[in-house]
This record gives sequence, structure tokens and C-alpha cells, in this order.
Amino acid sequence: MNKAFLFLLCGLLPSYAVAFNPSPFIDNLVSCKGKGYTQCIDNSGSEAEVSIRKVDLNKDDIDEIIIEIHGSSVEFGMAGGYVQVLKRVSRYHYRIINSLAAYSCNVLDKKTNGYFDLNFSGPGLNVPYEWYWNGATYAAR
Repeated sequence: MNKAFLFLLCGLLPSYAVAFNPSPFIDNLVSCKGKGYTQCIDNSGSEAEVSIRKVDLNKDDIDEIIIEIHGSSVEFGMAGGYVQVLKRVSRYHYRIINSLAAYSCNVLDKKTNGYFDLNFSGPGLNVPYEWYWNGATYAAR
């Protein structure tokens, strides 16, 4: 994988948007080749799918990033995947504000402390489904 490749989300981004490089956040979980992280395998050698979405979780006009990795239960347990939620802290730097074994992450209509609540789901998932913003990270209800 070309580490210098900067992945632009959604193709046509507004001029204020910045390039996002997911490599630091996914390289320890999957190996990808090809443009756009479309051909990936997880550490168990099984095919994996990487989904990267930008969502403004607190309506501050700065998008947070949701990374979903769908892979094998060998690598990701019964959830079959791994989800990370990232917050932009400077022009080119993001920090993880939540990560857990889950198959998908959905943004709910309900807000807590100015951020939309999240729903993490997946087969065999043994964590609370609804998570809220506690001021620093997402926490289970």
C-alpha cells in the first residue's frame, strides 16, 4: 500500500475540506492495495471491506470520520468488524474518540451534549447499542 496516498473523501469536497489519510488508523488491522482501499485483507488473511464516511456529529461544520472495517470473525470476533470514530483536532490530524468491535455505526436523530448519539451494531455484538457524547468521548448508555 502506498502510505503517501491521501484519500479524499466523497470525491467532490468543498474547498475548506482537508485530505484524510486513513493509513495510521487501519494499517494495524488490514492490508490494502488498490485505489480507495477497495482490495483489503485482515490479519487472518480473509477479505475485508473498509468503509470511510464523513459526518458532522456536532454541527460545527467540521466533519468527524467514521471508519468501519468488515472482516472475519477470526480477526474481529463475533462482531465481524471494527469501528473507529475520529475527530479532527487540527488541519491534518485526527484523534480516535471511540473504537470498538462492531459491524456498523449509525448516527441517530437524538443528541446529547451537542453531539448526535450513535448506534453500534453487529452479529453477536455484546455491547450496549446506543452511545452518547459525554463531553470527551462516546460512552455506553
